[in-house]
Amino acid sequence: MINSIFTFIKDPIIFVPAIKVLFIKISAIIFIFLMNLLVVREVGITESGLFFLSMGIVIFIANISKLGLDQPLTKFISKINSSKRKENIHAVHKKAITWSLTSSFLAASGIFILSPLICEVIFAKPELTSILKIMSFSIIPIVNIALYSHSLQGLKKPKIAMIILSLIIPVLIVLIILMLDMRDAKDISIAYLTVNLITFLLSVIAWEVLSIKRVSTLPFSGKKLWESSSPLWLSIFFHQIMIWSPLLILGVWSSSEDIAIFNISNRIAGLVLVLMFALNSIVAPELADAKSKNDIDQIIQISKTAIKISLFGGIPILMSIFIFPEFLLGLFGNEFKSATTILIVLSLGTMANIFTGPVSTVLAMTDNEKEVLWHNVFGGLVTLIFALMLIPYLQIMGAAVSASLGLASRNLFGVYQVYFLYKENILFFWRD
Repeated sequence: MINSIFTFIKDPIIFVPAIKVLFIKISAIIFIFLMNLLVVREVGITESGLFFLSMGIVIFIANISKLGLDQPLTKFISKINSSKRKENIHAVHKKAITWSLTSSFLAASGIFILSPLICEVIFAKPELTSILKIMSFSIIPIVNIALYSHSLQGLKKPKIAMIILSLIIPVLIVLIILMLDMRDAKDISIAYLTVNLITFLLSVIAWEVLSIKRVSTLPFSGKKLWESSSPLWLSIFFHQIMIWSPLLILGVWSSSEDIAIFNISNRIAGLVLVLMFALNSIVAPELADAKSKNDIDQIIQISKTAIKISLFGGIPILMSIFIFPEFLLGLFGNEFKSATTILIVLSLGTMANIFTGPVSTVLAMTDNEKEVLWHNVFGGLVTLIFALMLIPYLQIMGAAVSASLGLASRNLFGVYQVYFLYKENILFFWRD
């Protein structure tokens, strides 16, 4: 294993840029951790639970409102950027942003209008209504920040993309909470909306500065973009089901306090994936390039190298969580210390993720969007079925079990799909 580590450290395709992006991602994870910590400490477990629930609703809707455009946008811009007609980059970017602005505006308007029904009837939490109304406006910047970041990834600007997508928002929220008196979840929601609007503006500026100035007179084919994004749109829906259904169903059956505890435990468990998240923005354009050259060996090599780096960064964090769960949870308050078992169960799910690596990105960036669809349908259905079965009886433990089972099953199914396509089991990452 030691020899294998030294081998992938020397790999110039992934490791060198990964160090730079990793620094940004680790900084983002630290600030996200601080943001959650300060939210809980500032407004208490009940109010923070309301904020986390509204944020879950908004992010769930926002990711669906992206219409599956994010990864196809990276793929098309990366291919065009490698060609002689770089001015066509603006055509595909403009088409995608026009669609996303329309869909995100409609989604934000719908959530704002339906907030009383959602909060009072579905979640039986009328105190959530005013918070969700404020948060609903965040859908527009959340969607378009993501698409501008993926456009920048296609230009092979992963550092700038990662700063915009992951770092600016938690940094600014931390600063606002430290500087201003946040009394309740409504104040936190206003800060969250403001910061997202600022970040959206910065993403537009970054794109205008870094993209090719020559604009194509030929429009990009909407049909071509839709054919690539539509399978991913349904795929993203089931992916969001996998991520958010445990928390949202828990919100129906349990208290705001349980929502806060589950969210914080999930955030801590997610620390294991810090390096893999950073790798996604690096391997995506490299995989697209390898596929355009039909270089299957390079696709497999990139996938295995990514798994090695994920394990190298993830296992120490995983061991720290297993050894010190009560200490980590206690940072958020004494009310969280009883959730050590919840944290360990959630961490087992993330452990499966680091052993399989960025398998979703491998499938998506090698023109296998339909495989990504079935990959996420499988994980989403496993999560949803177990969440509906377990949460009404086991409450927060049911949410943790369903989240871990969904995550692990999806990634293992993805490994099987890669094997079926390329006749190579990437779990055997030590075989070069």
